[in-house]
Amino acid sequence: MILIVDFEKRTVSAKLFERLVESGVPCIYTDTEKIRKYPSATAVIAFVRTEDMLNRVCVKSGKIPVLAINESGSRIYNNDVLFFDEVTHGDSFDFLISYLHDKFGFTKNMCYKGDLSVNGSDVRLEEQICKFTATERRIIVLMIYCSEKWVSEDEVVKTCFSHTGKKFSSRVSVHICNINKKSKSAFGIKLIECKRGVGYTLCRNV
Repeated sequence: MILIVDFEKRTVSAKLFERLVESGVPCIYTDTEKIRKYPSATAVIAFVRTEDMLNRVCVKSGKIPVLAINESGSRIYNNDVLFFDEVTHGDSFDFLISYLHDKFGFTKNMCYKGDLSVNGSDVRLEEQICKFTATERRIIVLMIYCSEKWVSEDEVVKTCFSHTGKKFSSRVSVHICNINKKSKSAFGIKLIECKRGVGYTLCRNV
C-alpha cells in the first residue's frame, strides 16, 4: 500500500493517484498527520517544496520508506530519502514503479509473494490458477503489498472499495470469506488470516 502526501493538493499528485489505481497499486491519499494511521504502508511518496515539509513527513513516517518529489529549485539533502530524478525516472509514476520493482520485484499490474502471484486478472499459486472478482483481487494485492503486516478493515475499504464508483455495501469479512473459500478449493489453502479487532494478513503458509 502506497501513501501519497501532498501539502498543496496539486494536480500532478492527483494524476499519480489515478494512474496507480488504474494499474492495480493499492494507495491512499492522506495528510502528513495521518501517516501513522497506516503502519502497514509499503512506502510514502511525498510532494514537497521545502526541507521542513520533508522532515515533517519523515518524522511521521517512522520506518516507512519515503520517496520524495522535490518540486523546489533548491537542493534538499536527506540520505534516508529516495529522490525523484526526471532524467532517470521520466515522471512520478515511473519513479514509484521503478522503486517497487527494485525493492520487491513488482511491476505494473503484477505482484507476488512466494509462489502466489497476481498478474492482471490471473491469481496463481504455483501452477494453479483461481478466478476471483475484481474486488477480491484488489484485496489479495493489498495483502501481498502489506505481507507480514496486519491490515485494518479501514485500510481495506479505502484501497479496495473507495475508488470503484460503488458504495461500500458489503462487509470486508464477506469478501475475505469468499477469497478463502475459493483459494481453499483451488489451492488447498486459505490465503488470508483474520484476527478480530486487528485486521487481516496474508497467511504464513503462502
